[in-house]
Amino acid sequence: MIRKIITYPFIAIGAMGCLFFGAYTGTLIPYPILFAVLSLALAVGAWYLSWYTPASKQKAAMEQTIQEQIQELKTDGYKIKVAFDDCELKEHHFTEERDRYNDRNVQAFNAWGGDPMKNVENVSVQQTVIIYTYTYPDTSETETFISPVIYKDRQSLLFHLSRQKETYIYVNRDYEEYYYFDLDFLSQPLA
Repeated sequence: MIRKIITYPFIAIGAMGCLFFGAYTGTLIPYPILFAVLSLALAVGAWYLSWYTPASKQKAAMEQTIQEQIQELKTDGYKIKVAFDDCELKEHHFTEERDRYNDRNVQAFNAWGGDPMKNVENVSVQQTVIIYTYTYPDTSETETFISPVIYKDRQSLLFHLSRQKETYIYVNRDYEEYYYFDLDFLSQPLA
């Protein structure tokens, strides 16, 4: 969103420059058509940057890298068994505005029609994290592990956790701040 806010003024400046220099008939500027073409290039370049998103190949490669790192932690990392009864749950919920329509033309028509609020809807977001404190048996040092954000309310998450009972945390042996809290069971459908 911030990228669009930054690029929209450049689109406007490029469009106005293209219109101005395209219709310029004075003698003060020697090559107005050159400035018109440069203004058009500015507008088109800014428009491209405002709508550019990483390709699905890049996203797939990034996902593949993440999965490889998780697999490496599972095979080479320190494996900690976690009983969910020993964990603490922290929850947070809030309401946010989300786009109702993915089509930018629909959003533009609503904004031009004087009702830009048709483009958004208020959505309640539920977030919970699992916190587990582990004491290493060889050093008696304690380490607190926090799961990634889980987009479920506390009661739904407790239901899933009561069915699973336990999971594992895989910790990098060299850098304890790198770990994987295994919650893959949350993405599986309930049987």
